[in-house]
Amino acid sequence: PHLSEFYSIVNNTSPSSSDGMVDGERRGSHSMAAPSMTSNFSSISDLRTLVTKRDIKNTVDALQGLLDSSRAYNSSLQEVSRNASLMGHSLENLARLKGCSDDSAEKLLSASGLFYLLANHENIMSQCLKGVLGESLLDKIDQFKVESKKMENEFKSHAREESLKLKIQERHNLKLAQRRTRNLVSYKESLVNLQSQLDQLESLRHDYYQDSYNLVESTCAKVLDAVATVSRARVEISENVARKGWSGGGLDDLLMDAEDPFNKEDSTINEGQSEGEETIEDDNLCLLYTSPSPRD
Repeated sequence: PHLSEFYSIVNNTSPSSSDGMVDGERRGSHSMAAPSMTSNFSSISDLRTLVTKRDIKNTVDALQGLLDSSRAYNSSLQEVSRNASLMGHSLENLARLKGCSDDSAEKLLSASGLFYLLANHENIMSQCLKGVLGESLLDKIDQFKVESKKMENEFKSHAREESLKLKIQERHNLKLAQRRTRNLVSYKESLVNLQSQLDQLESLRHDYYQDSYNLVESTCAKVLDAVATVSRARVEISENVARKGWSGGGLDDLLMDAEDPFNKEDSTINEGQSEGEETIEDDNLCLLYTSPSPRD
């Protein structure tokens, strides 16, 4: 019933004299294009991923976890460096004992040099990890916290403003709806303004979630740069150590008589045990039997 004054327009009939509108104004409403309700504002439905407040917290926790791990790894590298240096010193002392042949002493000194090299390289890796990842990562975490909190506060502040405007517009629309006679153009404009306020609020939410996603993405990219540098340092240090075992690397004589520690035969198989025979041992029983052939 509250829209009854619009029936004449929909049915193309003459307006009644009690509708509160002059004929000129009515004709003007027909010639005026109705405001479009289509909005160009962005919506959160346009986003594929929503980075919420919980996701922000998870990001901080993940960064903090990486920082704690790098610090623990750095501490372990320093300990390994010290122990490797002690190992090299002990081998050097052993090589200088009276009665140690020159050949043995030379090989022991080669092994000592290897462990000194390991100690030096692990110390370099420790310093690289601390400088490239540890200290910079702490700064990135602090910066991420500040920026995310700033974005959240700005979003809340603007959201309160837009919500207040929306409530004012809703009250205005309610007053127009309660009038016995209404101006069609004013009523349409009021509806458009209400839709605009809703779009502003939705666009504000869209921008907040998009900015949150961009912040996480940029932070991860910065951390990745540091991780890539540390990873390259680890690979190059390992390659430098591995070159000592190559031909001409300085450990040729030492490694010549060394057994391969990764291809040792199973020592549980007794010498002279014929092929196809297996030994089964129990607490009180040891039997030697011949494995059946596939045909059996």
